[in-house]
Formats: sequence, C-alpha cells, structure tokens
Amino acid sequence: IEREDGEGRIFVRTPSHHQLQLRLEPPGESGDQTVPAKISAARVKGRMIFRQAGYEHQDSYKNEKVLASLLYSLIKIANTATWWDR
Repeated sequence: IEREDGEGRIFVRTPSHHQLQLRLEPPGESGDQTVPAKISAARVKGRMIFRQAGYEHQDSYKNEKVLASLLYSLIKIANTATWWDR
C-alpha cells in the first residue's frame, strides 16, 4: 500500500511495480457491522461458528467469550501446521 485518500481509494504497487487504484465499495446488505451476515455464513458452511452478541465490534477485544473463541481458533490453526512436532 502506497497511500489512501480517506475517501475509500487505496493506491497500491504490485511486486512488478504496477500501480493500482482500488476503491472500497459500500456494504451491499446489513450485517454485524463488520461482514455482511449472508456472505459470512456462506463462507463458513460446515465449519465451527461462534454466534456472539452483547458487545460492539470495537469492544470485542475486551469480551471474554471473544477471547476464548479466538484462543480456540488459534489453537485449531496451529494444529494444522506441518512444520512442528505436536
């Protein structure tokens, strides 16, 4: 990322030195203030889902249930590593 203009435009340079201008689009539907609910549910189909409520996204780092689900997820990801002996 080279710069952003604060209005949704991001300017990046690729490894081959091409400059690209990207634009953030507004959300297409409501969700949980982070990811549209329909899209996120479709992407995790068949996987563990943590449905949590009672906090705003910004305060999630202070929520014990969020921290517990994060720890669980990190352990699951770490256990897929092939470069260490479990």
